[in-house]
Amino acid sequence: MASEKRKFTRIPLPFELTLILEDGSSHKVNHFDNVSVGGCLVSLQPEYADHTTCTVKIELGQDQEQEPTILAHGNIIRHNDHQLAIQFTSIDPDSLFHLQNLIRYNSPDPDRVDSEIQLHKGIL
Repeated sequence: MASEKRKFTRIPLPFELTLILEDGSSHKVNHFDNVSVGGCLVSLQPEYADHTTCTVKIELGQDQEQEPTILAHGNIIRHNDHQLAIQFTSIDPDSLFHLQNLIRYNSPDPDRVDSEIQLHKGIL
């Protein structure tokens, strides 16, 4: 059996996100196909070139001024007709804290997520 090369657990999340591309265009996405501390996979029809920079924005509540927002900057590393794979390249400490908690509390194995976070303090 091949060993797992991924550093972080991936989980599906029913949270909406906004994908903002380097050209300034933005696209609402209903949910993550999967997300980890290091990146995400989202269903989106339009094609974009690999290595296109982008920002993933996740609003964690209805009141954008009161509720936390996760902002993660990244690159599209792979795409097909239906999905974009995004590798996060930078994230501020508050957003990283919220992302880690979001994944931890929605994971079937939160202890494993905690271990991964301890082993890999950053996103890469």
